[in-house]
Amino acid sequence: MTDVKVEKMPIGDNYPLVDFSRNIVLECSDGVACVMPISAAKRCNVLAQLISKSAGEVKVPLYEIHSDIVAKICMYIQHHHSEWPPNLRIDKPLRTDLRDALTAWDYDFYTKQLLEDGDPSKNDAIFLVLKAAQYLECDPVRDLACAALANIVRDVKGEEDFYKLFKVSEPFTEDETKKLYEDYEYRSSKKDE
Repeated sequence: MTDVKVEKMPIGDNYPLVDFSRNIVLECSDGVACVMPISAAKRCNVLAQLISKSAGEVKVPLYEIHSDIVAKICMYIQHHHSEWPPNLRIDKPLRTDLRDALTAWDYDFYTKQLLEDGDPSKNDAIFLVLKAAQYLECDPVRDLACAALANIVRDVKGEEDFYKLFKVSEPFTEDETKKLYEDYEYRSSKKDE
């Protein structure tokens, strides 16, 4: 695969200019259809399964994924196509700065595609990419987005810094906290307190 580019067009009933023998169409939440090469789409387990079960045109509605997020995922797949899955050396849990764990290209992708202007407080794209990668089952992109979040929170010193970083105006009420511990009891050792 030499060039994995996402071509964008308005969502429609049919796509006469799309070569479905080489591409699929992802119909995104912003009313934009993204034409993605099959070779790139197969890097996402959900799309690979749909492609393998289809005898013809593959059109996938992605009601909660914006076309810009699809383009970011495709950009990542394109760069790492020859070495898929990418050999990321990210410790779990993250113990060092991502700059030390990623290649120059991957770090650039993190600072320019997952953060706005490299600013950790402008991190909305990380959550959107994480959600999309999780939905599409594109594990390397999901893992990078998780590491990006870990990198951001690694230096958070306290609750106030956390609230400020993630734009939380009010902490959880006592009832909301109790419900979280009930719903996600495996997440906390405080569940019985």
